[in-house]
Amino acid sequence: MAEEKNERVVLLKNGARIEAGLGSATYLALRGLLEQEPELFQSLLALAREDPIDVPENNIAALRDAFFLRSDGRPSLATRNVLLSAYRQTPDGPTLVHPFRFGSAEEVKREERAENNAWDRVRRWLSDDDTPGSGGTHSRG
Repeated sequence: MAEEKNERVVLLKNGARIEAGLGSATYLALRGLLEQEPELFQSLLALAREDPIDVPENNIAALRDAFFLRSDGRPSLATRNVLLSAYRQTPDGPTLVHPFRFGSAEEVKREERAENNAWDRVRRWLSDDDTPGSGGTHSRG
């Protein structure tokens, strides 16, 4: 998979490093969770922060089914690092900002390209042509 070999590692605001495509895809998934399922998002945030609150078991199951949690019920490393880098509490409520730390305008442009590539991969995965494990041809895009 030549595409994966060309992926680059970027720095998150919390100091962790992550592959750019994975970081972008995780950020986009977290934004969707915040917008569509705010209660699940709050449960995930509590788990990522290791807050000593009781997260409902059905929320843990839903987050695990959505691949935000590992089988042991803890957030994946990518989820935790991106969430903690992007989460902000504002007067209007919780929000997510871009989680990456940029040092130059060129880095911003590279990240925009990586984010566009992540969206392209998601679109292909959601199409019939590129379901993981299907042997898809990428003929549509």
